[in-house]
Amino acid sequence: MDYKKWFLKNTHSLKGKTVAVTGSTGGLGIELCKHLAELQADLLLLNRSEAKTQEQIAELKRDFTDLKVSFIPLDLSDMSSVKSAAEALNESCPDILIHNAGAYSIPRYITSAGVDNVFQINFLAPYYITRTLLPALSKKGGKVVAVGSIAHTYSKTNADNIDFASVKAASKVY
Repeated sequence: MDYKKWFLKNTHSLKGKTVAVTGSTGGLGIELCKHLAELQADLLLLNRSEAKTQEQIAELKRDFTDLKVSFIPLDLSDMSSVKSAAEALNESCPDILIHNAGAYSIPRYITSAGVDNVFQINFLAPYYITRTLLPALSKKGGKVVAVGSIAHTYSKTNADNIDFASVKAASKVY
């Protein structure tokens, strides 16, 4: 079956709904935003690169002229950026929050928050954003969606190493 036909058959209009998407400028995020635009959702794009996001917005607006779309800066490896984005999201009060951004095989380091960057990007930052938005989302019957991949099967949870500090490969932290 053609995936576009399947999506159109198995989804409904999101007209009047605002959807916030992290990691919208690459891979799945690009296609996800196109599909959400087809469903007439308003979009809040949360990304590190304003330049890439503005390019994406221009492209989306070419294809979807009535689309309402805006940008909120978000670097998941920087907790001050995460907190600022969470505050901005809380003020915007989206109907749906999609955690699409993630890090799989990148150089690792300890963030200013004192934790592994891959752990922060994939777990701590999305958790913080979700906890911040949860009261407003709950009031309006909003939804939170976490996008993942098969890479989650590469690691195992270990209660003695919850932040994956002793794991060498970034792929094992995902």
